[in-house]
Amino acid sequence: ALGANRDSLDARWVRLQNAFLARTGKSSKDFKIIGATNRLHAMDPAFVDRFAQKICVPLPGVAERERIIALYLKKYIAADHRQIKLDGKCVEAALTIAADVNEAVIKDLAQQTEGFSGRQLEQMIDEMRTRCYLSDGLTLTKDMFDTVVRQALAQRQA
Repeated sequence: ALGANRDSLDARWVRLQNAFLARTGKSSKDFKIIGATNRLHAMDPAFVDRFAQKICVPLPGVAERERIIALYLKKYIAADHRQIKLDGKCVEAALTIAADVNEAVIKDLAQQTEGFSGRQLEQMIDEMRTRCYLSDGLTLTKDMFDTVVRQALAQRQA
């Protein structure tokens, strides 16, 4: 990967990275390079040095996770309407969220997901959507919600 410590790269990546470093050694008013990583410790120091400013964006706190979960439940479940084929016919499908998947459940999930990124939370909710479409009722049930959460937490522990 571009920017990785050159000690761990094969010859092709080392050549690519050296070419990048040779062409980015001074500032330019014509362009800016913006990079992002979750693994700054694994980056080549010469590569990191090319970035004049470094901004640390921490993982979301519990309040942010709660808002992210609610946002993705709305986006991926409550607002998901599409045409699906059912028994050979195209029908309008709209996902719903069971009443017991409520604000308290969202708050509890936000507490349980310490260390999760927004992307990881999004993937969890997207998995819930997939399971809704695979179920008979097109509803995110509390049982379905809990199963996906348990699996995501177990994967995190592994």
